[in-house]
Amino acid sequence: MAHAYPLTDGPGAVLASLVSSAVGQRVTIGDRSASRLGEAGLHLVAGTLSDAAQPNDSAAADALRLQVLNYIRAHLADPALTHAQVAAAHCMAARTLHRLFEHEPHTVTDYIRV
Repeated sequence: MAHAYPLTDGPGAVLASLVSSAVGQRVTIGDRSASRLGEAGLHLVAGTLSDAAQPNDSAAADALRLQVLNYIRAHLADPALTHAQVAAAHCMAARTLHRLFEHEPHTVTDYIRV
């Protein structure tokens, strides 16, 4: 990571609050809730890091798209593979991933369905 991300404001503060609360309530949180809270935490991490994941030029965008497609190919056997999981694996918000493919002939979801 090229720089630190603040935990005092923005998505970092929300993430820090979630982690702190979850640790404090770990005894009372059931398995279903823990799973959903973990997923929410992944989305918050992706949101916190999304600014760094946005490519600034077309070469960087092309390289990132190729990286995403390679990840999808490697995980196609996973029946639970989703757009959100692909985004989280690349430290970006689902919307950022959508924007990365918005001018391409196929969406990330199209590639997952193939």
